[in-house]
Amino acid sequence: MLKELPECWYVVCTKQNQKTLSKWRWPNLENHLLPITHITGMYKWSEKVIKTEHNRIRDCGNWGIKISFDDFKRLVLKETPENYTFLIDKLNELNIR
Repeated sequence: MLKELPECWYVVCTKQNQKTLSKWRWPNLENHLLPITHITGMYKWSEKVIKTEHNRIRDCGNWGIKISFDDFKRLVLKETPENYTFLIDKLNELNIR
C-alpha cells in the first residue's frame, strides 16, 4: 500500500477496472475504452512535462512504478477502499495490537 503517489506511475487495464480507468483517462469521452492490458497513468515526457497518458505495456518508457488498482482508487480517485486489510499493516506499523 502506497502512502502517496510517486511523480510517475501507471496502472494496468483489466476487464474489472477498464471502465473506471477509461473514465479517468478520458473524462469527456463517454464510450471510449482503454484496451485491456494497456496501461495508463502519469508519464514523464521530459524534465518538466509529466501528464496523463496511456500506451501498450510493452512500450513502457518513463512510466515510473506500477501501482495497484486499489492504490489508484484511494490516491487518485480519493475513494474509500472496499477492502480494509490495509489497516492491519497500518496497525502493525504503529505497533497497535
